[in-house]
Amino acid sequence: MGTLRLTFLGPPEVRHADQVLLFSTRKELALLLYLAMEGHLHLRKNLSELFWPEGDAIHGRAALRITLLHLRHLLGEDAAVDGVPHLFITRDTLGLDFASNVELDLHTLHEAWTLARASTRSTCCITSRDASRRARLRRSCS
Repeated sequence: MGTLRLTFLGPPEVRHADQVLLFSTRKELALLLYLAMEGHLHLRKNLSELFWPEGDAIHGRAALRITLLHLRHLLGEDAAVDGVPHLFITRDTLGLDFASNVELDLHTLHEAWTLARASTRSTCCITSRDASRRARLRRSCS
């Protein structure tokens, strides 16, 4: 599986294996961004009610299944047998697997903020862990 990069700062953009993904519906993009922002598993029932409130439960679950089918196709998860899929899907739950090489610009921003806040609170010398985090942030921002 390639790296899944989600950009929230500015217009939302999703890249997979260095290719910009084009979504056939806004709800496909919205669902993926929601899963990334929330960062945990969700009940399918709750997601179908959230994204398709206008219909009954049966139609909402069907719409969610179709949307997941499209997302899996966009991410190459329907044909790939190697690698860890980005979507974690069970019969009743759905989430984004952050262990599958997912990068969010908001995580990078949060790390930078945390480091800046820590450096203003403390006048101690920089630990090797802090130095490596700063180096990684510099590489990801360039």
